[in-house]
Amino acid sequence: FGPGVSLVYIVGTYLVYSTWLTLTTWLHHVSEEVPVYDAAHWTPVKGALCTVDRDYGLFGWLTHNTGPYHVVHHLFPRIPHYHLRAATEAIAPVLGPFYLTSKRFIVFDLIRSLQKCQIVVPGKGCFVYRSARRGASSREARR
Repeated sequence: FGPGVSLVYIVGTYLVYSTWLTLTTWLHHVSEEVPVYDAAHWTPVKGALCTVDRDYGLFGWLTHNTGPYHVVHHLFPRIPHYHLRAATEAIAPVLGPFYLTSKRFIVFDLIRSLQKCQIVVPGKGCFVYRSARRGASSREARR
């Protein structure tokens, strides 16, 4: 093996990993339903709840369950990955409307967030994501 093959394996692996990490981070933290708080309204709990559980289908194992059970991972980061499902099932009813989850296929969620979450605009006590296109609907406009 020469330097070219080594470079392909190193750069290729890095590109796959960094793409996956970027996409999963985006999908968990950027959504029309996720509020964006300013310093005056932000608290550690509000910040931890600014995430969405996403259904990764067969790839949930790839993230050691921090993908499908991301909200509880933010609230209790020391819970081992093999207990995240049980912890989510226990805390979701307590959180009520503050628990955000999506059962849509993640590719559809990615397209939706890329189209509708381009800028943040002032809302009621927080900022909200919306499209940069004029006249595009947003979560705040529907209230």
